[in-house]
Amino acid sequence: GEGKSTMAGIIAQNIPNSLFMSYEMSAEEIHDILISRECGIDSELIETGRLDYEGQRAVETARRRLAESCTMRVCDKVLGMSDMFAYIKRHVAKYGIQCVVVDYAQIVPNIGGKGNQTEKFETLSRRFKLLAREMKIVVIALSQLNKDSIREGRMPNLGDLRGSLSFGADADKVIFLYQGQCSIGKNRKGRIGIVDNFKYDKPTHRME
Repeated sequence: GEGKSTMAGIIAQNIPNSLFMSYEMSAEEIHDILISRECGIDSELIETGRLDYEGQRAVETARRRLAESCTMRVCDKVLGMSDMFAYIKRHVAKYGIQCVVVDYAQIVPNIGGKGNQTEKFETLSRRFKLLAREMKIVVIALSQLNKDSIREGRMPNLGDLRGSLSFGADADKVIFLYQGQCSIGKNRKGRIGIVDNFKYDKPTHRME
């Protein structure tokens, strides 16, 4: 609930030829969020159309700028695991996708394989890693956290990733966003810890 979808969207927006696989929001909602950040108008006003003349002009200007500069594609289809990976591979081949955001890992449906839910999440985590290596792209898989860190009054760690420890084990980098702070929980060949001078205003529009 700290704005991980929006933060990941900002990252994807600034990487040429990115793909946002959204299981949380519609493509229209994501579009309104991008417009909101571009023109500085609350996304709820954009969604409901409650804008004065100046607001309408600002929104139209923001739409034109994004149309010219933003190459991020959005998929809001509820695809099962196998279909999701096939969709991503087709788009990498067709459009030269360089970065994929999956929002979020725990609600991807129809995860294949036998075993309990934890074992299925391990399969999904391994597929994310293999996809990144095979297609030579960046894969950002968003994850929920369990409530342990909140109950214990501490910053989250790798063990707090909900569903499976494999999400932390397979990832090259793990970034935690919580209570207006950002910390690096894992960083292969790099430093970990709280990000200094992190400036990120928690969005006021709808979040997961």
